[in-house]
Amino acid sequence: MDIPFSYPKSIFNVQECINAGLSDSKEGIVLDYFAGSGTTAHAIIEQNSKDNGHRKYILVEMGTYFEKATHTRVKKAIYACGAKDWKNGKPTSRNT
Repeated sequence: MDIPFSYPKSIFNVQECINAGLSDSKEGIVLDYFAGSGTTAHAIIEQNSKDNGHRKYILVEMGTYFEKATHTRVKKAIYACGAKDWKNGKPTSRNT
């Protein structure tokens, strides 16, 4: 698969920015005008999964790679964060 992003933003850096912007609240809405590879959505999905938060995100992207990169990454993040136990690279149980 040819993904146009050789190095997406650090998910950890984005999580820190989100926590600072929301004053460490477990609720809020984050708007990302330049969604790119979907790091902001991934960071929020992962953080909500860890602390049972209710943060929401809005992504805006006009690039032609949306289906190939952004959308694909967000779907994978949702799936991966919903699976709590993994074995051999596959989820053994799902917390949907």
